[in-house]
Amino acid sequence: ISSAYCELLDEGSGIEVQTENITEITPFMYTNALTTAGIKDARVIVAAPYKVSGTAALTGITKAFESASRERLNEDAKRTAHREIAETNQLGEEIGKNNAEKIIFEVKRRVIAKNTSRPDEIRNIIVDVAGDLNINLTDNQIKGIVNLMQKINKLGININNIDQQLKNLERSVKEIKSSGKETTEFIKRLAKWFNEIMA
Repeated sequence: ISSAYCELLDEGSGIEVQTENITEITPFMYTNALTTAGIKDARVIVAAPYKVSGTAALTGITKAFESASRERLNEDAKRTAHREIAETNQLGEEIGKNNAEKIIFEVKRRVIAKNTSRPDEIRNIIVDVAGDLNINLTDNQIKGIVNLMQKINKLGININNIDQQLKNLERSVKEIKSSGKETTEFIKRLAKWFNEIMA
């Protein structure tokens, strides 16, 4: 029962994500998946009246972006973004969210930069990244990442666009909040509205 808010930002601003009462999907996971979906230069808030997983919120985010921008996102890109969220979340349950975020992010960057859909090349990238990050993966986990990356690479995403949109990932929630009182006030109003309809 999460709700999504999307505000378009100036070109080159990148993607900002803030969450409230979302337990399973991190802002990093959302941001990374949103670049796959084709979203750019946007401030996104995902909130709920009480703690929920947030696994289904991506649909609301893409709809909000399409409504705000008045443009349709590629359907394959949206489906692949949902797959990315699911795959990262599942991997996070097995190796830890922080590890899952890092490995999907870095493998995705290298696959896109190399522009490869070959399973053997993607597997080598995964093994290299896992080694760099000191993360142990099973054969099934590697296979799942390979399948995901093949779908992502088919979308023809530009590596420069990825870097541009993800530049805010290291910004803290405090910094994002300080960019405008309206964002924080929106969360408060949204939480109050949720509480009222759930009463």
